Order: sequence, then C-alpha cells, then structure tokens
Amino acid sequence: MALKPNTLPKHEPGVFDFDDLQNPRRERLRLQHRIDREHRKRRVLCTKVYDNLLPFSWVRFAATFATYLLLCTNVARTGLGIKDLQAYGVHELDHFSLYGPWNYTVFTSARNGTKLAPVWSYKYSATSISWRAFAMFFELPEFPDCFLYRSVCAEPPGGTFDSLTAFQMIDAVAEASKNYRSNVVETSSRPGFPSEVVLRTQSRFYDRFHHYIAPQMLVFPVWRTHQACMRTTFAFVAAARPFFCDDIWINYNRSCIATDDVCRSVGLIWVHILRRLLTYQLQYPDKTVDLTLLSSHEDIQHNNGGFSHMSRRKLDVASIVRVRECSNVTGACETIFVDDSRYENAVFASSAAEWYNIVAVLRMCGQSYFYVRLIVLFYGCYKARSREDKYRDAGTFRKVYAAWSLFARIPSPSLVYGSPIPVVCYAVAHLIDAPLTYEIIAQHFSVAMGQYKFNGPVFFRLAAT
Repeated sequence: MALKPNTLPKHEPGVFDFDDLQNPRRERLRLQHRIDREHRKRRVLCTKVYDNLLPFSWVRFAATFATYLLLCTNVARTGLGIKDLQAYGVHELDHFSLYGPWNYTVFTSARNGTKLAPVWSYKYSATSISWRAFAMFFELPEFPDCFLYRSVCAEPPGGTFDSLTAFQMIDAVAEASKNYRSNVVETSSRPGFPSEVVLRTQSRFYDRFHHYIAPQMLVFPVWRTHQACMRTTFAFVAAARPFFCDDIWINYNRSCIATDDVCRSVGLIWVHILRRLLTYQLQYPDKTVDLTLLSSHEDIQHNNGGFSHMSRRKLDVASIVRVRECSNVTGACETIFVDDSRYENAVFASSAAEWYNIVAVLRMCGQSYFYVRLIVLFYGCYKARSREDKYRDAGTFRKVYAAWSLFARIPSPSLVYGSPIPVVCYAVAHLIDAPLTYEIIAQHFSVAMGQYKFNGPVFFRLAAT
C-alpha cells in the first residue's frame, strides 16, 4: 500500500509527519509553538476567571485590606510579649497587683442622715461577699432579701437605696459581731478583748456572657475565708488579730504603682484605719467609738490554660467605725453615726515574663514569614499581569495597578492560613502567655464600686491583644 504524504496539513496537531524525522529543529519549533499557544489559552482562561467569576468588589477589598492591616501591625499593636510587669504594683518577686489596691469610703452618715448608699457595694461588689456572708450567718433582718439574692431588687446595679436602711445594715453587722463573741466566751473580765467570728463561704461569679451560656461548665465555685474582728477599746492586748495583718498587700506604699502618689500615701492599712478612728474620737470626745473589721480573702485560683504559671486571689477589708452614745445609768448604747470604708486588691503571681525571649522569637518569626508571603504574592500578581497581552507593553504604573487589582481579589484566607508556619508560631506563643493575657483583659473591667469609665485607646489596645 502506497503512502500519500502531505495529504493533511503538517501543522495540524496530532498528525505524524515522516518528514519531521529528517528535521528535528522543525519539530522543536512546532512543539514550542503548541506550548506557547496552550499557555496563552490558559492565561486567557485565568483572566476570565478573575474578571468574570470573581469581579472586583469594594466590600471584599475592604475586608481583605483590614485583614492584612491587622496582620501587618500585629507586633506593632500588641508587642512581642510580656517583657516585665513593672507597670503593676510589685509586692515581691513575681507577685503583683492585678487591680488596685483601692481604698474608698462607701457610706458615712448619721442616723437621721439623707445620704443615699450604692446598691453595688452591698450586693454586686466582691467586697460585699463578706457582708452578705455575715448577714446570713447572723440572720440579720436589716438586710433586704434582694441583697441576699432571695428576690429581685427594684434598684438597678448602679442605683442607690435609702440612708436609714444602709445605716441599720452597717450597725447590725457590727452589733452582731460584738454580741456573738460575748455569747460564746465570757470576756467581761478582759475588757477590750476582741470579738472574732470566722466563716468559710463558697460563691459563684456571674459577670461574663459565657457564664450564662454554660454555667455548669464555665462557672466554678470560689472559696473564701472571712473574719469579723470587733474592738471596743484599743489597748491592743495579745489576742486574736485580723488575718490581713500578715498579708503582703496591706502596705500601699509598696503595692501601689510608683507613679500613684495618692494611693501610696495610704501607707499601712491598719495605720490608715487608726487615723480615721482617731479623727472620730477627736470629733466626738464624749462618745464611745468602736471598730469592726470585716476581712476576706479568696483561696488561690490557679489558671492552667497555658504553659506559663498564673495564679491569683482577691482580698478586701471593710472598716466599720461606729460612734455611740451610751447612758451612764443603764449602760445602754445607741449608734448615732457609722462609717463604712473599704480596702481592696487582687494579687497575682505569674511566670509569663520569664518566657519573654521564646515568645518574642516565635511572634517575630510568624510576623516576618507573613511579610515574606505578602511580598511574594504581590510580586507574583505583578509578573502574571505583565505577561498578559494587554499589559505586555504597558507602563510600570499600569502594570502595578493591574497587579493590585488582581491582588485585591485573592481571598485573604489563602494567604493567612495557606501555610502552617506562622499559624503555629502565633499559636504556640499564645499558649505560653494566654493565662496572664486573658486575666489582664478581664480585670480591666474590674473597677472600684463598679464605676467603669470607657477609655477608647486603652479599650482598643486591649481588644487587639
């Protein structure tokens, strides 16, 4: 059978031509032509995909830009890690003030006064736990049921209630503390012997949104020790003394930050309390003045959610000064003035600063790797656009604009999560200092008497942490 060469065009794909065996250069050119044609076809298809299936969207562009902006400024906004904790009041090595220490007066009034008392301080504040504990233990009818969570208060958390009720509550706690000790141990032969009551309580803290979503899983009981110590005279005999006298936080000159001169001026708590007591003794020289101290401290709470150690506990002291008018004939006394002042602090211990070098290296590696991926991606967009027919002979500015248009259409997750390296770096760094970071963010909203003042820059800095 005779062959009929050149029956089909030689340039038609898939047709073997015996003449090509005699001309290798011609075959190479032919293959290169087919490859170039296939590349042009694919570039056109890719261009159609981005132009037709993924058109430019300002909403997508804004979301992508915000994502890249947050990632590019991550270290600049939040830092490489927690290098030191000198911004917090230093108690001793690795022990600092999480918030506070605070000292403030909650309520001072005569029996017939008209000053209103804050609901927050007697129901919602952490310092109110000891008040409610002793009110329930002594079964004091002066405390409204709503303050003991037996009913709903008509007043909002930031509201107030009448002066007479507050006066009677404060007076009742002090009087019950005094009478309870007298009923248990005969102290008439030792005047000035302090009355003392010690309680252990268990409470639950509901303050965050997730506490209400899964209270059985996310709300844990907190144990506290409370002490009521009552003195009628102040020749301090060798007897039981308040627990807080042995705590490291009671010296405000050390536990306050160095720049807070007002806080540091308090000095030792017990000295500050005695100064207030002396003021009332001088103001009412012919009256009887007594002092009741309600001290409370949490058991240490450990946070095991990360590699670094984190533990904390809250402590508070309530100072009740009563001015009483006593009869020389019957010996009966009537309270004519009360003063309720509070001292509050939260102490934490953390080893996060010791991990700083490791955390800094991890975050710097993650940040640098992201910069490299971002630059390489844009360069790839530029090279891809430059090879398109309509941009091949265009100027640099037009090519950059075309590359930026393509870059803005690429979904940001492909860059952010396209490689596990930066994700692992950030995740491990977060696991190391997360316990302290979350605690600092949470305690930012813990303020004296619940009076939070919004500070935009501070809030957004914490939100970006």
